[in-house]
Amino acid sequence: MTKRKDNLQPLNAAEIDTLLQARSAVRRKLLIYPIGFGMTAYLWWSYPILLLQLMLGLLGLLQGLAWVFLFTRYRAFSLDLAEGRKITTEGVVEHQELFDTEGIKLDPSRPVFFLRVNGREVGVSEEDYRQFKTGDPIKLFFAPHSTHILGVGKAGQT
Repeated sequence: MTKRKDNLQPLNAAEIDTLLQARSAVRRKLLIYPIGFGMTAYLWWSYPILLLQLMLGLLGLLQGLAWVFLFTRYRAFSLDLAEGRKITTEGVVEHQELFDTEGIKLDPSRPVFFLRVNGREVGVSEEDYRQFKTGDPIKLFFAPHSTHILGVGKAGQT
């Protein structure tokens, strides 16, 4: 199979004139068709079209807000990984809470077991939840930007 080689040559005056006429015809259609269709749409379909545009605009706004939220979460995790640091805080378990999930399908990545330490609700695994009781000293390790819990331990231990 041989490669095709295009031989580019300059246009002559007649070819330029033909292209200009074709472009002008398309330009006229671009100006005329929307006006005619727009008048019909305005007269018969203006409100449904406006409502559709409004709904699509709101949907776009919601998608944009969701993207911004997800991007900021992604950036927080990226900053945590780049810095490679964690925050350690010690306190006392003030309250334990277990969400009743009977008959509810939950995302396995979402916490169901919560401890309140220093006024902060912390989602933990079932094992960590069962390890502590209200009033027990606790040590929390979490990432500084995303505040993602990295670990839980008894206060005074590493």
